[in-house]
Amino acid sequence: MEQPVQLPVQHAQPDRRKAAPGKARSGVVEKYINSAGPFGVQMPGQRPSGAQDRGDQVNQTTELEGSLKKRTMKLVKAETRKLIGSQLVDKSAYVEGMMTGNVNFPTPVPAIASLTAARTALTTALENAQSGAHADIVVKNEAVKTLAGLLNSLCRYVNSVSAGDADKAVSSGFALIRQPDPVDHLDAPTGMKASSGSYIGSVDLRWKRVRGARMYNVYVNTTDPTKESEWKPAGVSSKAKCTVIDQVSGGYCSFRVTALGRVGEGPTSEVIGCRAA
Repeated sequence: MEQPVQLPVQHAQPDRRKAAPGKARSGVVEKYINSAGPFGVQMPGQRPSGAQDRGDQVNQTTELEGSLKKRTMKLVKAETRKLIGSQLVDKSAYVEGMMTGNVNFPTPVPAIASLTAARTALTTALENAQSGAHADIVVKNEAVKTLAGLLNSLCRYVNSVSAGDADKAVSSGFALIRQPDPVDHLDAPTGMKASSGSYIGSVDLRWKRVRGARMYNVYVNTTDPTKESEWKPAGVSSKAKCTVIDQVSGGYCSFRVTALGRVGEGPTSEVIGCRAA
């Protein structure tokens, strides 16, 4: 009788690596999910523990600051870009006087003393730059940038603290930004002109733009313009002109226009007539 083949028994080799204190080896290499490596040693290329959280907090703060900047209503402007050195000195002196003791802005940022110091430095630099020396001109240019930057920062602070109050903002001494008046109604288009078009059955229309209008409705009447029921839509235009087509060549047509905007459709223009080409 054939004897069965005896296969050598393979015994599992014990894992001789030392386990971390308080942790039992399971026969597989443990994957550390913490940023720290074995025994708390920082591994190359890994971020310190808590760095991710701190980074997220920084990102959230930056996003919040950006959101606040976007929501800040700009009421006043610094207007420093086109000013020469002497004009910048005068403007700063005026703003400093208006801001000093102003109860609307008790803790200005930057401090008024910083503007005064920068203005004094610029005044001295302007006097020295009259020598024409290159070094003095460089110092003057830097002094101009410094004072302009402080005024721009102070203007942003004023806009932020004013919170939409124009009277409060202008008490700072900065110039008020002209705000467009809100459109609460649409006027009827005026200056209506009509002429035969460049091809058969067309009529070219023009009129003056209406403030607040985004589109214009054009209506045509080929019978009796006094009958409201006979007016039909002839086109829509985003500009103060329109070419009406598909009319009977040589036929007399009446036209009128209305403006369309955020508040709806405005009143009709005067009626104008013309024969189609």
